[in-house]
Amino acid sequence: MAKRAILGLSLEGDDTGTAFKNLYSGWRDSNSESKESFLQLFTSFRDRKILADLDGGALKLYLYYCFAAKNLTGESWYSVEKITEYFGKQQKRTIEKWNKELREKELIHRERIDKKSHTTFLIPYSNVILDLEPPQESPTEDQGLLDYFIERLKRLEVVYGQIIGVYHLFQWVKKKGGLLGGANKHFLFIVTKRGNEVVIGHRYELSDFDEYGVSRLDFGDAQRFESPFRWDNQHVQGLAFEHTIRLLRAPRSAMKAWLELTKELADNASRIYTLQALEYGLTAEVLEDEQEDDDTDDQSE
Repeated sequence: MAKRAILGLSLEGDDTGTAFKNLYSGWRDSNSESKESFLQLFTSFRDRKILADLDGGALKLYLYYCFAAKNLTGESWYSVEKITEYFGKQQKRTIEKWNKELREKELIHRERIDKKSHTTFLIPYSNVILDLEPPQESPTEDQGLLDYFIERLKRLEVVYGQIIGVYHLFQWVKKKGGLLGGANKHFLFIVTKRGNEVVIGHRYELSDFDEYGVSRLDFGDAQRFESPFRWDNQHVQGLAFEHTIRLLRAPRSAMKAWLELTKELADNASRIYTLQALEYGLTAEVLEDEQEDDDTDDQSE
């Protein structure tokens, strides 16, 4: 049995592995609770070979920007002169070379915005889901709203990349007993892609489309339909999801599924055309009569 010190400061024969884990856990909690600025490096930094491909100097400068950046927005304000001073013996042209590599890898964006020194923005290096912001609190959910989103994303192409797909996502909501609920889910979903292969899914939940749906209530895999919205002189591609898939019904708690959908749409958009086509419109007009299952699980939220 381990002998406990009188003051409890040490344990004879204590497990060093456990102690190191506890030390790290306590250090992380202490910094978090004291609101210490922190650096987040996700595993995609390694998996996408960014760590392997960056020059050592550029990597040091990237870490510098990460530590300097605001935790929530990823922005910092440091001049080349200030950075050169921090790294000591390095010359300004060396720092500029490192900055150039980080810009070419699309890890940072630097520009002068109402300040004496440049603002440096950290750019995501893995896929992202963003919620679209409408132009007003209660927008009219028509073609004009989609046009507004598309125009804004095109105007900010340097940030979000090019639009590679626009979609209308739909899902029935079913209650116990197989009866339709009154909160069917509709989303506008726009996919953009940056030059560094980062894909961004921009979503907006429509609230005025409860009376609209597709011609079948039960189906397995996702099915397509022709949406009333238009983009690039054609109807937006609609995707209907089976009601037990919680992707659309819990957007905040299903982030992994949203990211997987975004990547699949970016990589295999043409596959949508191989899916079965359903009719879309007012539910009372297009929904086919089906034998409903009385034992349907309660999927309501």
